[in-house]
Amino acid sequence: MIVLVYLSLSVLSVLCAVAYFKLRITQDQSAQNPNFIQFQRKFIPIYLLAVLGDWLQGPYLYRLYHYYGYLEHQVAVIYVLGLVSSAFVFPAKDLITNKYGSRRVVVISSLLYGFSCFLTLSSHYWVLAIGRCLAGAANTLLFSSLEAWYLGEHLNTYDFPKEWISVTFNHIAFGNGIMAVIAGLLADLFARWLQLGPPSPFVLAVPVLLAVVILVLALWSDGKDSNNKDQLKLEEIRKSLREGLKAITPDVFLIGTIESLYESSLFVFVFIWTPAIGGRLKRSSDNVLISSQGLLMSDIPLGVTFASFMVCFMLGGIIHDYLRHKVKYRLPNLLLPVIASSAVLFFISSFLSYNDPPLLFRFTVLICLQLIEFGCGFYFPIMRTLRDKILPEENRLSIIILFRIPLTLLSALALLLLHDASGGVSEIFLFCAILMVIALVCSIRFVRMSGSASFSDEEQQLPS
Repeated sequence: MIVLVYLSLSVLSVLCAVAYFKLRITQDQSAQNPNFIQFQRKFIPIYLLAVLGDWLQGPYLYRLYHYYGYLEHQVAVIYVLGLVSSAFVFPAKDLITNKYGSRRVVVISSLLYGFSCFLTLSSHYWVLAIGRCLAGAANTLLFSSLEAWYLGEHLNTYDFPKEWISVTFNHIAFGNGIMAVIAGLLADLFARWLQLGPPSPFVLAVPVLLAVVILVLALWSDGKDSNNKDQLKLEEIRKSLREGLKAITPDVFLIGTIESLYESSLFVFVFIWTPAIGGRLKRSSDNVLISSQGLLMSDIPLGVTFASFMVCFMLGGIIHDYLRHKVKYRLPNLLLPVIASSAVLFFISSFLSYNDPPLLFRFTVLICLQLIEFGCGFYFPIMRTLRDKILPEENRLSIIILFRIPLTLLSALALLLLHDASGGVSEIFLFCAILMVIALVCSIRFVRMSGSASFSDEEQQLPS
């Protein structure tokens, strides 16, 4: 299994590198402004450091709690607490950023995120649960405030053209994938090769997040948004949510439903891939943690597996970006095969994960999950463009918040009800497949409703 996983990462990395250098689209020369490049250098490295601190926690998140001896349903509860805390903070993120300033929120959320990583050194269940809650909230605040600082400086302080925003975020999108691969390899280095155990990648994330704090304090000024401390009130958030509810037209409802169903499956995917590929863990007679296949935990390269997922995601994004510029197609039509293929792959994964499957089946599941990640590289830019074109700009954030509620509920219910002592991996994959089928039906309905509209994404929008 370990040889196959390393081989898959190697092949995918070569394909991704070839695709990037052969298919990449040259950026508009108007963005090659020395002041703009200098401004990017103040932002992009710090953002990518924050991303690295975040991704370091991905490969061994599930194994961490099993490592401390907790059962499947206990692990699911901890993970769901992180989802709920993130969903709870999400509606208030703009309120918090406007009140305290994006620079200050970046510093505080980085410190909270680092503290949540430090708490993973404890084996106490409620300490781990509190740490997960802090991590969910800090993650949401950190990345929303990073983007808020950039947008405020880009538009208000430097008065750069709005169209140049996409240049920076295209660099970040590729760097994000690179950081994820590095994080996966570092996680395996510390947890497996140095035999420091699953908590070690979380501990490694602490100095990375502290570096974010130091660089922000040293290089950034208070963003223009921090001068608008009374701009957003709690009552205004309630009012905007009510207005957002009124703004949900049939096409908006379909887009929101598709997004909730698809991304609920991905939230579950992030949690369940570890037991799906590595198997459930148990203690041997000499108290060594092994999988149900009799493998030592150190023989299962979770970091490399995680890195392979992110390479697939990058590859999908590169190919989509090339097709978007070179081939004319309707975005809703491309969404159909992406969702349909994900549904089929989840069905296959469900079948192959039934009743503690052999290693060959697990590797086949790995390939299915890699292909789903490849599809995600298409899905997210397509959905972002459709959302920007269809959701009314004045109500966009409110509508996103309203649809994030069922997204979180679906993910939480799937994990709490299906991930029991028997594992429930096959049942959870089946649940994801059903969600994808419903999303596909909604997509077909949306294609018919949209008629001949092309939803061209030539006009870049602000990231939401």
